Amino acid sequence: AYRRLQDLLNDVHPDGKGVAESFRRFARAEVPRGMAFVLSDALDPEFPEVLRQVCGKGHEVVMLHVISDVELAPALEGDLKLLDAETGDPLEITASAGVLREYRRRFDAYCSQLDDQCRRLGVWILRIRSDTSISEVLFRQLRRLGVVRFV
Repeated sequence: AYRRLQDLLNDVHPDGKGVAESFRRFARAEVPRGMAFVLSDALDPEFPEVLRQVCGKGHEVVMLHVISDVELAPALEGDLKLLDAETGDPLEITASAGVLREYRRRFDAYCSQLDDQCRRLGVWILRIRSDTSISEVLFRQLRRLGVVRFV
């Protein structure tokens, strides 16, 4: 089962369209209640609403909030043109110490809001770095939280 999961995850590639429509399809699907794993950066503006829809179907939801090193600690300086990794949309900024402090404040606030929403919905949440292996997540991090156990 682990090998099939690993193969499945290796074949998944972001398409830049957001998770909202995938969540809606899953929420409408006639699937037995069970554990649902959500792997996302949670940046889609519709994310909070569609997460509520999935939770409303009675699934036990585990949110793996995927973040990159660049999101955690951007090493940027000067006038830059950034490109959204999923959509390709450009954003021109001047990266100064003050701008980076404000970015970090907003990033921390966003993570805190996501944690609060998950807690209210009864969703397990685990923040993972994008370079973390699936075996590390399954065999260490989720096990430590008590989400999975091996007999």
